[in-house]
Amino acid sequence: MPGLQLMDLFRSEHGLSLSLSHCRQLVVVALAREPLGVDCEATGRQRNWQGIADCFFSAAEADSIRNASTENREELFLKHWVLKESHIKAIRGSIFGDLNRLVLETDGSETRLSIPGGLDSPWWAWQGQFAACSLGLRGSGAKVPALEFFESRGLMCGDFAPCDNFVTGNYLAAS
Repeated sequence: MPGLQLMDLFRSEHGLSLSLSHCRQLVVVALAREPLGVDCEATGRQRNWQGIADCFFSAAEADSIRNASTENREELFLKHWVLKESHIKAIRGSIFGDLNRLVLETDGSETRLSIPGGLDSPWWAWQGQFAACSLGLRGSGAKVPALEFFESRGLMCGDFAPCDNFVTGNYLAAS
């Protein structure tokens, strides 16, 4: 079943939004009562981060990646990418039409996520790290949710344990 049909079925059958993402060493499943999106990207890949940023990010974001040290470039790029892709999933947008609409700005110690023209409803965003992967979550609603993270401890179905001690991240300011 295609992903959008699965999401619609899950919404109609369970009343919850479903978002999925996977990368080399991680599968992420996110559930919420309001629309949301999730993305994960593994670190350690060799890519032309600057070329991708020049095509898909705002000029200021592309410049920040260009000006980052070589050892920080991938981390900074992935931080932007997972938040942008999680936003696209939450609004059911398109990488080609919506990726550069979302802008990540850092002002001192605060990171702010802005959408030119804004959105019709309140929303929140979270960015973090787990298992050498960058994670991004974007959801709708005025209330910032409590996040819970679980990991499989084995191959048995249902063998999950909390993994909060291994997940780092924070909510971003929205504008």
